[in-house]
Amino acid sequence: MRALFVAFALVLACLVAPRAALAGPTASIAEPGPIILDASGVGRFTVKNVGDAPLHVNTLYARTNERDPRIPGTVTATFEPAPPGSGGGGTKADLAPGESRTVSVKWSREGARLTQLFGHVVVESTDVAAPQRAIGVIGAAKGAGGLLRAHVGTWLVALPLLGALLIVPLRASRRVDEKIARWIALVVVGLQAALLLWAIRAFDPAVTRLDGNDGFQLVERARLFGAVEWHLGVDGTALPMLAALTAAAFAGVLASFRLERHHELYFVSYLVLLACGTGALLALDAMLLVVFAAAAAIPAWVLSARFGGARARTAATKAALLSAVSLASLLLLVLALRRSSDATFLVDGTRAQTFSIAELARGEWLARSHGGLMLFGMPFVKGAVVALFVAAAAPLAIAPLHGGLADVYAEAPAGASMVIGAAGSLLGAHLLLRLGVRVLPEGLRWGAPALAALGAASIVWGALAALGEDDLRRAVAHLSVAHGGLVLLGLASGTPQGLAGAVAPATARAVVIAMLLGVAGALHERLRARALDRLGGLAADMPGLAGLAAIAFLGAAAAPGTLSFVSALLAMTGSFPVHRVATAVAGAGLVLLAWAAASRYRRIFLGTIDEAWRRSDDLEPFGGKFPEARRREAWLLGGLAIVLVVFGLAPRPLLALSRGTLVDLDAKLNVERVQ
Repeated sequence: MRALFVAFALVLACLVAPRAALAGPTASIAEPGPIILDASGVGRFTVKNVGDAPLHVNTLYARTNERDPRIPGTVTATFEPAPPGSGGGGTKADLAPGESRTVSVKWSREGARLTQLFGHVVVESTDVAAPQRAIGVIGAAKGAGGLLRAHVGTWLVALPLLGALLIVPLRASRRVDEKIARWIALVVVGLQAALLLWAIRAFDPAVTRLDGNDGFQLVERARLFGAVEWHLGVDGTALPMLAALTAAAFAGVLASFRLERHHELYFVSYLVLLACGTGALLALDAMLLVVFAAAAAIPAWVLSARFGGARARTAATKAALLSAVSLASLLLLVLALRRSSDATFLVDGTRAQTFSIAELARGEWLARSHGGLMLFGMPFVKGAVVALFVAAAAPLAIAPLHGGLADVYAEAPAGASMVIGAAGSLLGAHLLLRLGVRVLPEGLRWGAPALAALGAASIVWGALAALGEDDLRRAVAHLSVAHGGLVLLGLASGTPQGLAGAVAPATARAVVIAMLLGVAGALHERLRARALDRLGGLAADMPGLAGLAAIAFLGAAAAPGTLSFVSALLAMTGSFPVHRVATAVAGAGLVLLAWAAASRYRRIFLGTIDEAWRRSDDLEPFGGKFPEARRREAWLLGGLAIVLVVFGLAPRPLLALSRGTLVDLDAKLNVERVQ
């Protein structure tokens, strides 16, 4: 019995001892993080011993190193000089119970290319409960602060929302003409375009992750709730896509000026969709990205179902179901990544598993897959890439999840189709670049042959489907599918040229499809018909519109002199050394694509006009002739044509925006070659 008592006492002592230790020395950072550095790059926080035993701080340091430069410039953290005889100093300190010491953080910007600092200072001590604590540090270079620069991402998201809120009272009050909603929308999108141009000027294309902040610029970060953060920023892939989305949105507002009913609801939904699409492209928190993508589906459904043709509700519901599959796959992927990731620090210094895309990109997912980590019954990286492709395929309009696009283009108003198509296609490409290349490069390399094959098949299928389509808007949807195949082909190559050929086609696609839908909308306003067998010879009455339409169809054909040609050339040259068969098939598909675009243009604008139109009631006010392009249509199509041709003839400024980011993406996909 005595022996049992002694054994029980020993076990109890072993269990109690650690708890006693936990109740001993305890460090605390007094200030709530993050701390903001002043204009000279200096900030302070306090470390306090709140326990009942002496505490030794082993070291404190800025969380960065040469191989993983999380922050720009040189950041140092040291204890301020201690009172004589108290000991400590530098990066070490001994704190008696209740004693506190001030830490000075200094950011030397010499040689730093970035003007922002988002990082952490880590405190390591003999605290058993939390031997490693951290506090967030935020700083900005002198002259680089200010409300605009510090929150440009928030302003880009907020401007459309503020415009929508301004329109809402119009629905309740009939004292103001409801058509003023279109002018509010036009001014708001114009202001957003001006702000985006400012952001492009402030963006340094040469920045890479070696400069800090994981290569992102114009960053803002704040904790929302739990592990979710308001974390926004841009890089060289998101910025061109934002420009394409804004251009398509501006054109879409102009195309919606002749809307006949419910202007308030239409333009509120339009601006909310633009805000959500912009937020998804800016989001650096994976859960925030999911939220923006999910929120965008609601106004997209309203625009399609409430303002479309006879089959609009059916088409919108079909597209919504596909979006639900996409969003469910994306949510499962994000939750799986976060659950399997290592704990890190949020912006305020709280230790947690985070949704930060930059932190998720540091996960050793291939090693964990070899260690038995599974997803959907497959090794984690393979299951994750499959989930990512399912999430991206519907918005990117890639077979087999492309079915809703043609119906939406056919039934929704032309202006709404422009912003829906641009937001969806850009989001799909963005997901593959942001989560595929940055977070899951090993999985993307594994799935590259399948992606290349799907890309080539999409080009061929889209071209053939466009050739056999008699409805103009559905033909535009099929041409869009073909251009989406170029994005996959370039991405699957994993080469610098191919990666550039994934960004450029996504940008060019949004512009080309917006132009084609603008042409289709202009023709529908005049003819109230979209069937190609009823058209022909329109160039005789509308040479101006025919000329602008020619540029749109040349862009659809990826003809030389257009941005689409540059995009296709980059994707093909990048893919050929790696996937020769798929590239050859894609080349044949591009020939079919040119044929499809040329034949659609010939059927609409060349040949002779059906004389039945001369006696049509629609043309009676115009003397039996089709009216030429209106001023609004000339601005809409002319602006997009300038973008398409100028960057087709001189693509260097656009491609240069991505050069630093493409270096980072190439390093992620081709570690061995880069080393």
